[in-house]
Amino acid sequence: MEIKKKSILVLLGLFGILAALYVYAAQVSQPQGPDSISVLNSGRYQEKNTSVTIVAEAGNVTELLINDTRSTESWQGYYGNISGTITLDDASNYTLYSWSAASPTGEIYATNISTGIAWATVKCLNFNGASSSDTISYQTMNESSLENDYSINSTDNDGFSETFTQTYTCGGGEAACFKIGQLTVPNATCHMVTTYVDEAAQTASFKEVLLTDNVTSGLIFAALLEDNVDGFKGGVDAHDFQMLVAENGHPGFETTTTNYYFYIELA
Repeated sequence: MEIKKKSILVLLGLFGILAALYVYAAQVSQPQGPDSISVLNSGRYQEKNTSVTIVAEAGNVTELLINDTRSTESWQGYYGNISGTITLDDASNYTLYSWSAASPTGEIYATNISTGIAWATVKCLNFNGASSSDTISYQTMNESSLENDYSINSTDNDGFSETFTQTYTCGGGEAACFKIGQLTVPNATCHMVTTYVDEAAQTASFKEVLLTDNVTSGLIFAALLEDNVDGFKGGVDAHDFQMLVAENGHPGFETTTTNYYFYIELA
Protein backbone atom coordinates (compact mmCIF):
# COMPACT_ATOMS: atom_id res chain seq x y z
CA MET A 1 0.00 0.00 0.00
CA GLU A 2 2.87 2.40 0.87
CA ILE A 3 4.55 1.72 -2.49
CA LYS A 4 1.27 2.38 -4.28
CA LYS A 5 0.87 5.72 -2.48
CA LYS A 6 4.40 6.72 -3.43
CA SER A 7 3.73 5.77 -7.07
CA ILE A 8 0.59 7.90 -7.08
CA LEU A 9 2.50 10.83 -5.57
CA VAL A 10 5.24 10.48 -8.20
CA LEU A 11 2.68 10.41 -10.96
CA LEU A 12 0.91 13.45 -9.53
CA GLY A 13 4.26 15.23 -9.32
CA LEU A 14 5.02 14.43 -12.96
CA PHE A 15 1.56 15.64 -14.00
CA GLY A 16 2.20 18.87 -12.06
CA ILE A 17 5.51 19.43 -13.82
CA LEU A 18 3.97 18.73 -17.22
CA ALA A 19 1.09 21.08 -16.45
CA ALA A 20 3.51 23.81 -15.41
CA LEU A 21 5.53 23.30 -18.59
CA TYR A 22 2.33 23.45 -20.65
CA VAL A 23 1.26 26.71 -18.99
CA TYR A 24 4.72 28.20 -19.50
CA ALA A 25 4.74 27.17 -23.16
CA ALA A 26 1.29 28.71 -23.63
CA GLN A 27 2.50 31.92 -22.06
CA VAL A 28 5.54 32.33 -24.29
CA SER A 29 3.83 31.11 -27.47
CA GLN A 30 2.47 34.55 -28.29
CA PRO A 31 3.82 37.94 -29.40
CA GLN A 32 6.18 39.50 -26.90
CA GLY A 33 8.02 42.78 -26.48
CA PRO A 34 11.35 42.94 -28.35
CA ASP A 35 14.61 43.24 -26.42
CA SER A 36 15.23 46.69 -27.88
CA ILE A 37 14.27 49.11 -30.67
CA SER A 38 16.68 51.71 -32.02
CA VAL A 39 15.51 54.75 -33.99
CA LEU A 40 18.04 55.11 -36.82
CA ASN A 41 16.37 57.78 -38.93
CA SER A 42 13.15 59.80 -39.02
CA GLY A 43 11.91 62.43 -41.45
CA ARG A 44 8.87 63.86 -43.21
CA TYR A 45 7.82 65.39 -46.51
CA GLN A 46 9.31 68.87 -46.88
CA GLU A 47 6.42 71.11 -47.83
CA LYS A 48 7.10 74.19 -49.96
CA ASN A 49 6.51 77.54 -48.30
CA THR A 50 7.28 79.64 -51.37
CA SER A 51 4.76 80.81 -53.96
CA VAL A 52 4.77 80.09 -57.70
CA THR A 53 4.65 83.13 -59.96
CA ILE A 54 2.18 83.34 -62.87
CA VAL A 55 2.23 86.38 -65.15
CA ALA A 56 -1.10 88.16 -65.64
CA GLU A 57 -1.72 90.16 -68.84
CA ALA A 58 -4.83 92.21 -69.45
CA GLY A 59 -7.19 90.62 -71.95
CA ASN A 60 -5.83 87.07 -71.51
CA VAL A 61 -7.76 84.03 -70.28
CA THR A 62 -5.28 81.38 -69.13
CA GLU A 63 -5.88 77.71 -68.35
CA LEU A 64 -3.80 76.37 -65.45
CA LEU A 65 -2.96 72.79 -64.50
CA ILE A 66 -1.89 72.81 -60.86
CA ASN A 67 -0.38 69.92 -58.92
CA ASP A 68 0.10 70.00 -55.15
CA THR A 69 1.48 67.50 -52.62
CA ARG A 70 0.72 67.56 -48.90
CA SER A 71 1.92 65.39 -46.03
CA THR A 72 -0.72 63.14 -44.45
CA GLU A 73 -2.19 64.30 -41.14
CA SER A 74 -3.43 60.80 -40.24
CA TRP A 75 -0.56 58.31 -40.48
CA GLN A 76 2.96 57.59 -39.23
CA GLY A 77 5.20 55.16 -41.12
CA TYR A 78 7.76 52.70 -39.77
CA TYR A 79 10.21 50.49 -41.63
CA GLY A 80 13.38 48.59 -40.87
CA ASN A 81 15.08 45.28 -40.26
CA ILE A 82 14.90 42.65 -37.56
CA SER A 83 17.52 40.36 -36.09
CA GLY A 84 16.31 37.53 -33.94
CA THR A 85 17.48 34.73 -31.70
CA ILE A 86 15.77 31.54 -30.60
CA THR A 87 17.06 30.66 -27.17
CA LEU A 88 16.96 27.87 -24.60
CA ASP A 89 17.03 29.73 -21.27
CA ASP A 90 16.11 28.99 -17.69
CA ALA A 91 13.79 31.16 -15.59
CA SER A 92 16.68 33.57 -14.85
CA ASN A 93 17.46 33.98 -18.57
CA TYR A 94 20.70 32.02 -18.39
CA THR A 95 21.28 30.55 -21.85
CA LEU A 96 21.96 26.85 -22.30
CA TYR A 97 21.92 27.15 -26.11
CA SER A 98 20.71 29.58 -28.78
CA TRP A 99 20.09 29.73 -32.51
CA SER A 100 20.49 32.85 -34.61
CA ALA A 101 17.53 33.56 -36.92
CA ALA A 102 19.29 34.84 -40.03
CA SER A 103 16.02 35.34 -41.90
CA PRO A 104 13.30 36.03 -39.32
CA THR A 105 9.71 35.24 -40.26
CA GLY A 106 6.62 36.19 -38.32
CA GLU A 107 4.93 39.49 -37.52
CA ILE A 108 5.57 42.82 -35.85
CA TYR A 109 2.69 44.43 -33.96
CA ALA A 110 2.06 48.02 -32.87
CA THR A 111 -0.83 48.87 -30.55
CA ASN A 112 -2.08 52.02 -28.82
CA ILE A 113 -2.97 50.07 -25.65
CA SER A 114 -0.38 50.20 -22.86
CA THR A 115 -2.03 47.67 -20.55
CA GLY A 116 -1.28 44.68 -22.73
CA ILE A 117 -3.19 42.74 -25.37
CA ALA A 118 -5.29 39.64 -24.72
CA TRP A 119 -3.63 37.74 -27.56
CA ALA A 120 -5.83 34.66 -27.23
CA THR A 121 -8.88 36.73 -28.24
CA VAL A 122 -7.37 38.78 -31.08
CA LYS A 123 -9.51 39.01 -34.23
CA CYS A 124 -9.58 40.95 -37.47
CA LEU A 125 -11.04 44.42 -36.99
CA ASN A 126 -14.40 44.91 -38.70
CA PHE A 127 -15.05 48.44 -40.04
CA ASN A 128 -18.79 47.87 -39.51
CA GLY A 129 -18.39 46.95 -35.84
CA ALA A 130 -19.36 43.68 -34.18
CA SER A 131 -20.85 41.06 -36.48
CA SER A 132 -23.73 38.72 -35.64
CA SER A 133 -21.25 35.97 -34.77
CA ASP A 134 -19.45 38.09 -32.16
CA THR A 135 -20.22 38.51 -28.50
CA ILE A 136 -21.62 41.88 -27.49
CA SER A 137 -18.35 42.77 -25.76
CA TYR A 138 -16.19 41.86 -28.74
CA GLN A 139 -15.81 45.00 -30.79
CA THR A 140 -17.06 48.35 -29.58
CA MET A 141 -15.25 50.26 -32.34
CA ASN A 142 -16.07 50.71 -36.00
CA GLU A 143 -14.60 52.82 -38.80
CA SER A 144 -16.57 55.89 -37.75
CA SER A 145 -15.42 55.74 -34.12
CA LEU A 146 -11.83 55.02 -35.18
CA GLU A 147 -11.71 58.00 -37.49
CA ASN A 148 -13.30 60.19 -34.84
CA ASP A 149 -10.47 59.21 -32.45
CA TYR A 150 -7.93 60.49 -35.00
CA SER A 151 -9.93 63.51 -36.27
CA ILE A 152 -10.30 61.93 -39.71
CA ASN A 153 -13.29 63.12 -41.74
CA SER A 154 -15.35 60.51 -43.60
CA THR A 155 -14.54 62.35 -46.86
CA ASP A 156 -10.75 62.38 -46.31
CA ASN A 157 -8.71 60.55 -48.94
CA ASP A 158 -6.40 59.09 -46.29
CA GLY A 159 -9.00 57.54 -43.97
CA PHE A 160 -9.01 53.95 -42.72
CA SER A 161 -11.06 52.33 -45.51
CA GLU A 162 -9.29 54.49 -48.11
CA THR A 163 -5.95 53.12 -46.86
CA PHE A 164 -6.71 49.50 -45.90
CA THR A 165 -8.42 48.79 -49.23
CA GLN A 166 -7.34 45.16 -49.63
CA THR A 167 -8.32 41.91 -47.91
CA TYR A 168 -5.73 39.51 -46.54
CA THR A 169 -5.75 36.11 -48.22
CA CYS A 170 -3.58 33.10 -47.47
CA GLY A 171 -1.09 31.84 -49.99
CA GLY A 172 -0.09 35.25 -51.29
CA GLY A 173 3.58 34.66 -50.50
CA GLU A 174 2.93 32.68 -47.30
CA ALA A 175 2.64 28.92 -47.16
CA ALA A 176 -0.45 29.27 -44.95
CA CYS A 177 -2.46 31.83 -43.05
CA PHE A 178 -0.32 33.60 -40.47
CA LYS A 179 -0.70 32.78 -36.80
CA ILE A 180 -0.80 34.90 -33.65
CA GLY A 181 0.47 32.53 -30.99
CA GLN A 182 -1.78 29.48 -31.36
CA LEU A 183 -4.51 31.45 -33.18
CA THR A 184 -4.63 31.13 -36.97
CA VAL A 185 -5.95 34.28 -38.64
CA PRO A 186 -8.86 33.25 -40.89
CA ASN A 187 -8.57 33.65 -44.63
CA ALA A 188 -10.20 36.68 -46.30
CA THR A 189 -11.29 38.39 -43.06
CA CYS A 190 -8.73 41.14 -42.38
CA HIS A 191 -8.53 44.62 -43.88
CA MET A 192 -5.06 44.91 -45.43
CA VAL A 193 -2.69 47.47 -46.94
CA THR A 194 0.54 46.82 -48.85
CA THR A 195 3.03 49.68 -48.70
CA TYR A 196 5.04 50.80 -51.73
CA VAL A 197 8.15 49.30 -53.34
CA ASP A 198 10.36 51.74 -55.29
CA GLU A 199 7.73 54.45 -54.71
CA ALA A 200 5.09 52.44 -56.59
CA ALA A 201 1.97 50.56 -55.49
CA GLN A 202 2.23 46.75 -55.31
CA THR A 203 0.39 43.87 -53.61
CA ALA A 204 2.99 41.12 -53.24
CA SER A 205 4.94 42.18 -50.16
CA PHE A 206 4.90 44.32 -47.00
CA LYS A 207 1.41 43.24 -45.97
CA GLU A 208 -0.24 44.83 -42.95
CA VAL A 209 -3.60 44.01 -41.36
CA LEU A 210 -5.86 45.56 -38.73
CA LEU A 211 -6.66 43.60 -35.56
CA THR A 212 -8.38 44.09 -32.20
CA ASP A 213 -8.96 41.94 -29.11
CA ASN A 214 -11.96 40.89 -27.06
CA VAL A 215 -10.84 42.47 -23.78
CA THR A 216 -9.28 45.91 -24.27
CA SER A 217 -10.77 46.68 -27.71
CA GLY A 218 -7.26 47.85 -28.50
CA LEU A 219 -6.31 48.77 -32.07
CA ILE A 220 -3.49 46.56 -33.37
CA PHE A 221 -1.49 47.11 -36.56
CA ALA A 222 0.16 43.85 -37.65
CA ALA A 223 2.84 43.78 -40.35
CA LEU A 224 3.98 40.46 -41.80
CA LEU A 225 7.77 40.15 -41.84
CA GLU A 226 9.69 39.86 -45.10
CA ASP A 227 13.24 38.63 -45.76
CA ASN A 228 15.28 41.61 -46.98
CA VAL A 229 12.78 42.69 -49.63
CA ASP A 230 13.36 45.83 -51.71
CA GLY A 231 11.55 48.69 -49.99
CA PHE A 232 9.80 51.98 -50.70
CA LYS A 233 12.84 54.06 -51.71
CA GLY A 234 14.20 54.20 -55.24
CA GLY A 235 17.07 51.80 -55.85
CA VAL A 236 17.84 48.90 -53.54
CA ASP A 237 16.82 49.32 -49.89
CA ALA A 238 16.23 45.92 -48.34
CA HIS A 239 13.82 45.84 -45.38
CA ASP A 240 12.11 43.19 -43.26
CA PHE A 241 9.01 45.31 -42.64
CA GLN A 242 7.18 48.48 -43.63
CA MET A 243 4.04 49.56 -41.80
CA LEU A 244 1.60 52.39 -41.08
CA VAL A 245 0.03 53.38 -37.76
CA ALA A 246 -2.71 55.95 -37.25
CA GLU A 247 -1.74 59.30 -35.74
CA ASN A 248 -3.67 62.58 -35.35
CA GLY A 249 -1.77 65.50 -36.86
CA HIS A 250 -4.81 67.55 -37.88
CA PRO A 251 -5.27 71.25 -37.00
CA GLY A 252 -5.14 71.64 -33.23
CA PHE A 253 -3.11 68.43 -32.82
CA GLU A 254 0.01 69.29 -34.86
CA THR A 255 2.40 68.94 -31.92
CA THR A 256 0.75 66.01 -30.14
CA THR A 257 2.23 62.52 -30.24
CA THR A 258 0.96 59.00 -29.53
CA ASN A 259 2.77 56.16 -27.77
CA TYR A 260 2.72 52.88 -29.67
CA TYR A 261 3.67 49.64 -27.95
CA PHE A 262 5.54 47.14 -30.12
CA TYR A 263 5.47 43.37 -29.96
CA ILE A 264 7.12 40.82 -32.20
CA GLU A 265 6.53 37.16 -32.95
CA LEU A 266 9.22 35.17 -34.71
CA ALA A 267 8.14 31.95 -36.38
